[in-house]
Amino acid sequence: MSASQDRHWEALPIEVDPAHVELVIRAREVIRTEIEPRAHDESDDAARQMTRALGAAGLLSPGADLDVPAVCFLRDAVAASSGLADSMLALQGLGYGPIALAGTPEQKARYGPGVRSGERIAAFALTEPDAGSDV
Repeated sequence: MSASQDRHWEALPIEVDPAHVELVIRAREVIRTEIEPRAHDESDDAARQMTRALGAAGLLSPGADLDVPAVCFLRDAVAASSGLADSMLALQGLGYGPIALAGTPEQKARYGPGVRSGERIAAFALTEPDAGSDV
């Protein structure tokens, strides 16, 4: 992280948990080495590789842990480089969120590790009556 990026955190009008700052620093390294080289690749393979890279760096755990501030900081960092990587980050949380909130211990044990590592891609389904937004 550059000196100006370090000062960026100091300038925020909110108190930022140092753990979240470290998370974003780690995310920026993954973005530089794993996401940006694939930033213009919208293939399924690129999505899987990005998701595994995010998981290997521990960047999918905040979504699985329902750490909303961490997810917000991560999505801000990731989305600046790749819409696809941002989508994969968001989907892991959206797909696993119901299990994290109300799943059985067995469901959490079955799906949680794969979602956190990026080896499994979580998903959810949504229907919209009459093609509207009334979910």
